[in-house]
Amino acid sequence: MKQVFSMIAGGVLLVCTGCQSTEPITNINYRIHPKLADAQHYAQRAVDTISGVQREGGDVGGHAERAKELLARANDELIQAATLASAKN
Repeated sequence: MKQVFSMIAGGVLLVCTGCQSTEPITNINYRIHPKLADAQHYAQRAVDTISGVQREGGDVGGHAERAKELLARANDELIQAATLASAKN
């Protein structure tokens, strides 16, 4: 349970704006943007863990779903950051 809360807390730190989906898509190239790709990977792991909690009936009050939405928003921001960084190079 502590791992789930740590992942959620870590994901919430990444939260920004501009999301449409609730499942992050892992598509940042690790060779070009290793740190952004790592952040995206960890956000996806958090979503996967939260989904597991939900399957076990642990989404009391909709908080797990909200955390997944925030992680998806963070993913969108990571993609935008990678896009901007690529454009600058």
